[in-house]
This record gives sequence, structure tokens and C-alpha cells, in this order.
Amino acid sequence: MQSETPMQGILMLRDILEKNPDNVDALWVLGEASMQTGQFEKAVTRFERLISLDKAGDFLVANLYLGEAYAETGDKGKAIESFNRFLESDSNEELMQSARARIAELEK
Repeated sequence: MQSETPMQGILMLRDILEKNPDNVDALWVLGEASMQTGQFEKAVTRFERLISLDKAGDFLVANLYLGEAYAETGDKGKAIESFNRFLESDSNEELMQSARARIAELEK
């Protein structure tokens, strides 16, 4: 994605998802790309799908991204839910503090 032709990478990942909509790695990268380009509704869709498929808990931080995407789309309730799910994960303390701070901001 960090190349001179990032759109080629995006198109390749979309093609992968077309053939295998359960490809968690493609969902993760496209979700991140959606966040970076301000396409928050697409990010919501991709991270929701990723989280529903992530039975092993390999992508717990996706809840943090999903919370941000919901916040950006104006859905404070779902954003707080996502941040709280992330807080249940016993993750990196710095990221957990970030999630707590975002919840406090959204609850104002």
C-alpha cells in the first residue's frame, strides 16, 4: 500500500475479497486504508466483517479502529461499544488508555 501505485494494491485486495470475502488479512488492510482516506463507512463495514470472522482474537485492535470509524460517522453509541470491547481484550496499555480517553470524549 505504501508504494508509488497504492491503487493497484487496493484493487488487488478487492479482487481477493471478491474471491474470498472471509480473507481477514485483506479486510484488515482495506479497513486501515479506508480509515486513512476518510472512508469511514467502508471502514465500519470492513472492520465489522473482520471482527465477526476473528474467532482466534488475532485482530482485537480492530475494535479500536471500528470505534474510531463509528465516531467519525457520528454513531457515538456504537463507537463506545467498540471501544469497550477493545478494553476487554487486555491489550497494550497505551492503546487501552487511548480507548478510555475516546470514550470519555464521546460521553461528553
